[in-house]
Amino acid sequence: MTRLRVYRVNVFLRQARGEQVAAVVAATSQRAAAERFGCSAHHLRTYGSETWNDDDRARALAEPGVVFWHTLRGPTTAWVHGRVELGDHG
Repeated sequence: MTRLRVYRVNVFLRQARGEQVAAVVAATSQRAAAERFGCSAHHLRTYGSETWNDDDRARALAEPGVVFWHTLRGPTTAWVHGRVELGDHG
């Protein structure tokens, strides 16, 4: 069985009215994660990484391949999941 890794990246999303968000996904590779995020592998390497945060990992591993995101306005903003639409800064 292929090992899943959890990646986290900061991106700008249209769904968040162009705000910067933190997004996480469980994927088999960095390339697969970048495809799910809708960004380049370069963007993921520059602005993200594999994450070892317990909360991020639990959320992403619950539904592999599904992107979860929340705005960076504060630690209490709710997580949202689904398709990612990058904004102009993505």
